[in-house]
Amino acid sequence: MRLPIDGPAAWTGGELASRTEWIHVLTPAEIADMERVVASIRTVGTPRENLTREDVPFDALAPAIAAWRETLAHGRGFLLVRGLPVERMSFDDAVAAYWVSACISEARFPRISAEKSSPT
Repeated sequence: MRLPIDGPAAWTGGELASRTEWIHVLTPAEIADMERVVASIRTVGTPRENLTREDVPFDALAPAIAAWRETLAHGRGFLLVRGLPVERMSFDDAVAAYWVSACISEARFPRISAEKSSPT
């Protein structure tokens, strides 16, 4: 006998299409905070694979990141973040911003090989 799937992680595409709480649009302050963190990473020069959460302290973005961690761990299991102005970032800074966002629920940043982080 199959039991129904229940809870916040039990969703369908149709349900998501009619709702927007799973989409976070970055505020100007959150964008500035991400850009500050990326610049700090660039300045310090620590290789991405050696960074930890403690190396990238957020200010304006911290409350949203805490909510994202909760959503990923105990909610629907995913979210969409919009509004990071990658068009005004260098490739390396855009990779660093992705790297930072990938650490939201990890104690250490994920390891991505240089081949995967190079433009094609």
